[in-house]
Amino acid sequence: MKIKNSVLYTLSAILLFTYLLSFTKVFNSDKRKVQKTALLNPKYKDQITSIELSSENQQLILEKNNDIWIVKDGEAGFTAPASKNQIENFINTLTKIVNVYKISDQVSKNDDYSFNFSVKISYADTYSQLIFGKQDFSQTLRYFMTGRSAAVYQAGSDFESILTISQRFWTEPELISKSITKNISYTDIQRITISDFQTTRILTPEDNTFKAYASDLLELRHGGIYQLKESAEDSIAEPINIPILRIKLELGNKDEIVIQAYKATEENYRLSVHYPKIKYEADFKISHWTLSKLSQKELK
Repeated sequence: MKIKNSVLYTLSAILLFTYLLSFTKVFNSDKRKVQKTALLNPKYKDQITSIELSSENQQLILEKNNDIWIVKDGEAGFTAPASKNQIENFINTLTKIVNVYKISDQVSKNDDYSFNFSVKISYADTYSQLIFGKQDFSQTLRYFMTGRSAAVYQAGSDFESILTISQRFWTEPELISKSITKNISYTDIQRITISDFQTTRILTPEDNTFKAYASDLLELRHGGIYQLKESAEDSIAEPINIPILRIKLELGNKDEIVIQAYKATEENYRLSVHYPKIKYEADFKISHWTLSKLSQKELK
């Protein structure tokens, strides 16, 4: 009897294990077609000239001019130096090899992928388009289409950080562009002229305050891109085209950077940063605190 019970227990254990194993195979089976590929052919990595990001009624354009990336809106209402790190991360993400799953050959009427974020990459006199939708139930994969067929695909979470049209995300945070100036330091500056149109101060490397002021100036950050279509209720009565502060940096390579501040609202100021050599200018919002750091009246 003991032997018979032992055999029954053994058979039961085997059957239970087989039963559980069958469920494991079912749940682990993945009938999706998977391929290892890049969303953008890596051979075009250095040929990209512009990237257009669109979501619903908003658009942001990242445009390359020589070696400088600029961020602007679709109506050219603003423009500013783009973050080199964010651009490089974006391009590296699109051109690296990842797992891509083909879901279906076309979108049916019953499918709701919420395709609402478009990425258009221009390069070598042509372009590629990617249209991203929502994440799947696992929250680890996102639906997308290529724009050249009706097929639906999924890719991992590698792309989450780049699916944004936030101005702040794509713009360099510093007032003075590190990409345009090639990461200049205070040692590259030979002369600084600071004027509030009543008094003028000139700083050279021989001055005790030069290093501290120049170093701080290169690290100061703005509060966002200033747009000409700022809301009327925030505007002040006085004209905003009359500068209240002007700073001129003269560099060792004969280049210049000209900064001018204007009163924009009761609490904020517009700061215009001009790069004469490349004929480019960007406007930012700054606070009163930032303005006081720029003016540094205690340097008198």
